[in-house]
Amino acid sequence: MRKLLFFIVLMVFCSSGYAQDHVFNKTLRNAENGDAKSQYWVGRYYEDGSYGCQKNCVKALYWLVRCAKQGGYRYLPSDKFDLATDAVVEIWNKNRSSLSENNYTTAFNLIKEGAEANIHDFQEMLGECYFEGVGVSKDYSKAFYWYIKASNNPKSCNHVYNIYWVDNLSITSCYHLGLCYQKGWGTQVDYKKALECFISSVSFNSILEIYNDIDRTNRSLDNDLFNYLKKEVESYILYFETDRLMRKYHSEEAIAQSCIRYVRTMYYLGNAYEMGRGTQRDVEQAQYYYRKLIDVAEKNNVQVAEINLAKQRLGGGVNPSNQLSTITFTSSTTSSTTYYNLRAGIKSSCKITNVSVSVNNARGIDVVVNDGNDFTLNRNLQLNYGSNTITVSVTNCAGTTTKNLVVNVQGNLPPQPSNRRVAIVIGNSNYPKAPLTNPVNDATDMAAILRTLGFDVTLKTDLTHSGFENALKNFKYKADNSDVALLYYAGHGMEIDGTNYLIPTDAPISDLDQLKYKSVNANYALQILSGAKKKIIILDACRNNPAMRDIMHGGLAVMSAPNAFFAYSTSPGKTAEDGTGRNSPYTSALLKALGYKNLTLPQLFQKVGQFVHATNPTQVPWTASSLIEDVIFNR
Repeated sequence: MRKLLFFIVLMVFCSSGYAQDHVFNKTLRNAENGDAKSQYWVGRYYEDGSYGCQKNCVKALYWLVRCAKQGGYRYLPSDKFDLATDAVVEIWNKNRSSLSENNYTTAFNLIKEGAEANIHDFQEMLGECYFEGVGVSKDYSKAFYWYIKASNNPKSCNHVYNIYWVDNLSITSCYHLGLCYQKGWGTQVDYKKALECFISSVSFNSILEIYNDIDRTNRSLDNDLFNYLKKEVESYILYFETDRLMRKYHSEEAIAQSCIRYVRTMYYLGNAYEMGRGTQRDVEQAQYYYRKLIDVAEKNNVQVAEINLAKQRLGGGVNPSNQLSTITFTSSTTSSTTYYNLRAGIKSSCKITNVSVSVNNARGIDVVVNDGNDFTLNRNLQLNYGSNTITVSVTNCAGTTTKNLVVNVQGNLPPQPSNRRVAIVIGNSNYPKAPLTNPVNDATDMAAILRTLGFDVTLKTDLTHSGFENALKNFKYKADNSDVALLYYAGHGMEIDGTNYLIPTDAPISDLDQLKYKSVNANYALQILSGAKKKIIILDACRNNPAMRDIMHGGLAVMSAPNAFFAYSTSPGKTAEDGTGRNSPYTSALLKALGYKNLTLPQLFQKVGQFVHATNPTQVPWTASSLIEDVIFNR
């Protein structure tokens, strides 16, 4: 009887608030002293609001991260998975949508701690934060960095449900990484790696979008993508035409979605055979797949755009007698100057739809061609000293032909001192559909004041797409090995899918889908400066203009690069005023601030902000810096 009474009293005591507080406080003291097991349980108590503490997911994350950084906690030493890291992932996914802004920032910093401690799951979560802009501004370069870091860190991969993981990344992260490779977000465009990521993450529509990109830009199709399309079609043929029993056990909705994938994949496979992309050209195979997809679509009541495209191809587009174009170069393979006149004769059995010229693997420049089958190419190019590879691509109804010409420019670059300060200054005003008043004036005045401050200045105004890219390529040899390289741009600019584009005067401003292919990627402009010790990029772009409002839904995105300083005329996502005087409000303020001596870059652009605020309080200039050493313009 006494033992029973003692047991009852003990149970009442343990369930009391006093006992729970005692347990929590003792565990907390041990956690503060560095005990990993106690840190794990304190985190769990804060997560649940148990043992007398108030529920607080940020404090839970704090203690669980502390535990994970020490190697984590496992019920048994032989257990593979760290419970603390799993708990962090669980808490973050469960609470991220309900956190306040301050708590977002705190949680982000805790995740960053774990990532910097080389814990795989934290590295992947940090990449997702940067990709989606959770707790921090979107930064695709940093997202790409942390996703790659995680994918190369298999030893600390902790996720329990391995079925959801491919190449050490979750399906979502693999999809994000594929987008980075496809769009050139934070890295170079690489369709092959994008395809690998999309296949791993089962992102079917993104795979077909890669084919669309290749088709639009007349790139060659990688064999991996062709083989994927063929394998998909063969598996669908097996599913729809032989395995009737399996079809009985699938819902109508699932069958309908599979039919859509089947039809769309067959169209792109047929197109690959027709255009000779990734395989030998085979018109009969192309016709076979076009007819087959139409038949499948009619039997299963599928309605997608690819059906009409296939009918159009069968209605006259596919012609076995059509042959690929031939290209014959008639210009010299040597030159005494970097200015070069390219001449070539092009013969075609059917209408030429596109001619593209590129130099040294830079993005191709489309050439306007007359209607007809034959074409004479005559184009002035800017080459580099030494060996140059000129690539000409010609597309007709039979596919794309590509031919290279190697041209050697004789002579050597003049020796360049290492303490040089160089600048390229560009102003675009003369847009046919959206003209601006000030950019040419802004560029002219900036070039003048930079010359007085000791810069070797290249001034360019009202550049077309080809002129813009040539100007940047020609500037590269000046920027290489310089102490300071500066890019100033005034004109239209905008962010598309997380990437900034500087808009030439001949860009199709009314067509957003084509605009980015006819504009200059700001990351490419940044690469031109990569050989300089210190890089300064000043963008007085994203001008507020009525003709641009239908397609412009915000300002520029924040960019990043090692040892670089970025100055924007307005804050991220906002537009800047063009102004009514000779200069824009931003450039006017910058010209004024450059008259002050011995200002560091932060001090200089702080003054610019003050001057802009005095005339236009709603426009807030923005800067970002990773410079290790400062730059003073005016001593």
